[in-house]
Amino acid sequence: MRSIDDAIEWIYGLHVGVTGTGTARHERPHKPVLLLAVLDMIAQGHATPDNIPWSRKLRERFIVYFDLVRTPQDQNTPDNPFFRLNSDGHWEGVEITAGTVSRLRDNPLMGALDKGTIRASLTGGLEHFVLSATDRLTLRQHIIKPMVILGKGID
Repeated sequence: MRSIDDAIEWIYGLHVGVTGTGTARHERPHKPVLLLAVLDMIAQGHATPDNIPWSRKLRERFIVYFDLVRTPQDQNTPDNPFFRLNSDGHWEGVEITAGTVSRLRDNPLMGALDKGTIRASLTGGLEHFVLSATDRLTLRQHIIKPMVILGKGID
């Protein structure tokens, strides 16, 4: 990833999944919403691109955004995208057990919140495009734009 445009394309290419049928059919909002929460955490100094902790603060930010865009079919499960973003590249979830760091193999558990044993990192160049407030704003706008087009309440 060499440019902010590459980062934007990555966001638009996320594998988000689809749920519902007919007029109730929609893309799942979990991964974009988690990324919004991560951008907030970095902006507030609660995370860095190489240390995004599985924490109550992250979960609380996720819930704020998720409640704005969810449908009755969507479940409030920030643990799913925290793990599943691994499959989209540029996100590496890890767990630390007895001092050994290994790739996150499943959704993190609620009991692990704030324990410092589960975290993620932005990788492959994406980490460079979340450091400046200007770039974070650009990414945020491109995450929110599709939700606004679909009539969701994030702004």
